[in-house]
Amino acid sequence: MAMAELVIPFGDPRDDQLPLEELIRKSERRLIQENIVARAGRSSLYVRPWRKAGVRAGAPRTLDDLQRWPLISGADWLQAQSAFPLQRLFVEPPRLWVSSAARGNTRKWVPYGERDLREIMGLANRMSRLVQLNSCDRVLIVTGPAPRTGNALPYLWAMADMLSGGRHLEFIPGSMATLKHSNWPIFAGRMKPAVLWASMADALALRQPLLEAGWPVAGSAAPTATSRKGLFFGHAMGDDRAALEYAYDLEAHSLYFSAEFPVLAVECPAHQGLHLWLDACLPEILPRSELERERSEAGYQPQAIWLTGAAEGAEGELVATTFGQSLPLVRYRTGDLVRMVGSSPCSCGCTHPRIEALGRMEPGAG
Repeated sequence: MAMAELVIPFGDPRDDQLPLEELIRKSERRLIQENIVARAGRSSLYVRPWRKAGVRAGAPRTLDDLQRWPLISGADWLQAQSAFPLQRLFVEPPRLWVSSAARGNTRKWVPYGERDLREIMGLANRMSRLVQLNSCDRVLIVTGPAPRTGNALPYLWAMADMLSGGRHLEFIPGSMATLKHSNWPIFAGRMKPAVLWASMADALALRQPLLEAGWPVAGSAAPTATSRKGLFFGHAMGDDRAALEYAYDLEAHSLYFSAEFPVLAVECPAHQGLHLWLDACLPEILPRSELERERSEAGYQPQAIWLTGAAEGAEGELVATTFGQSLPLVRYRTGDLVRMVGSSPCSCGCTHPRIEALGRMEPGAG
């Protein structure tokens, strides 16, 4: 496919403001029309849990019908990864492999196909639109060691913006792996980027090196035509928000994604939760009461509810069904705790539901 023919999805701002009911119907149609469950059934990931539950890779006719399929977990992923040839993990040939943040034998390897990469690119453009990045903003993206999803994002995001983003963003990649033997902090300090994209831990650790490299002291920056933005991920922002905003003299936005679930949920300027894109996934939540019962009753199978039907303030583990090309996820337990903020339209105009990412579940939970 020629570069000019590369279609980047999620480019229509009207899709950010569709009525919630229409968004749900749109996701349901995509689930059925793309034959997600039947395609997923070709992956070794589902052999053990689906056989145990006595279900087959059929075609659910409604969203509620999807909940007949069992939940799967990271443990199922690791079991499939070790017990079967890796060629049986994906259902369509991948273009890129990335891994989860875990180490050693607990690292999950995730295949992305061409369409998967296009969707990540489209979500990156959508992120730019939602947080209201300005034309020609300079973005410093700080990544961890390869082979994480974040390592590819600077290049996917730059390509997406070049092809259909229209903001003419300028990207500077930096890596924590080369912090002590590279001049990228000095270069970034001289370039004075308007946007910092980093994990919470890295952003806090980088403050002194970037300050020494010339990043403006909080409150001392000369007036500019653009305000500074920070896009931070990795754990709940909490009390660190004020520290980051003061240290870097910027407006902080929380971001959520993972290697298995690269949906790029992001906090808008209204700061009323992270918008989770219903046209990129089908989210459910395992309420805390179900998680507690699972821990206390051997063999109990917890029951998830659709995120859009959860009460405001409800907390639990996020469960995701995705539209992946190389590896569709069907009711995958992310291991991440979230709080439902609301499903009513946000004051920013976006109608996709809002969550707060609370962090990883404790070992042994769920």
